[in-house]
Amino acid sequence: NRNGGAARDDGRAFAELLRELTLETVACEKTFRVVGGSAGGDELLRARRLGRLRERAGELGMEAGTFDARLRACGGDGAARSPDRPEWVAEGGGIDESAFCEAYRRGHGLRCISGAFYGPLGAVPDGKVKSEIQAELAPYFHSRLAARVNGLLEALRNCCYSEPPDPEPNVIHTANGELDIGAQGDFTFVTAFRFCLNRVAAEYRPDA
Repeated sequence: NRNGGAARDDGRAFAELLRELTLETVACEKTFRVVGGSAGGDELLRARRLGRLRERAGELGMEAGTFDARLRACGGDGAARSPDRPEWVAEGGGIDESAFCEAYRRGHGLRCISGAFYGPLGAVPDGKVKSEIQAELAPYFHSRLAARVNGLLEALRNCCYSEPPDPEPNVIHTANGELDIGAQGDFTFVTAFRFCLNRVAAEYRPDA
């Protein structure tokens, strides 16, 4: 069986890696990255190999608490890091929450008013924001995703805090722009998307 043979070869390579590790290298970022990446996205295999790495650290004389602290400093999961990782992925493998929130706020034009999120096109449900945060994290982290996402969601509320905008009684914000009602009752339509809290979901069609 070709797949079975490949798995055995991979297992032997991992065992050889464990034997070659020293007290200095058994719990460094490079080792965590290699071990995490060797699992090929298999969460169970990753956890099993990190467990064997922890045992090897003990054999070399490292205390379990020291190993666990170093693993946490690298993100806690040994996930492979992209060479093009975003600036909010810290060198130790954690998340720079301030950098993430600022990048997300800029990228999505997000504001938080009275505890609710709003984008350029109107209200944005918490569930949608959480889904997008998880999609941002998934390539770089493979454990504790729910906890990380929930923490970043709350951090975003603070980062994106904004006072409610002043009401504009003469402007109707539509799905395709803005309709300005002049003093004489004339209408002026522009395809602009300024921030508002009450955008109409329908498009304005003057010839409809």
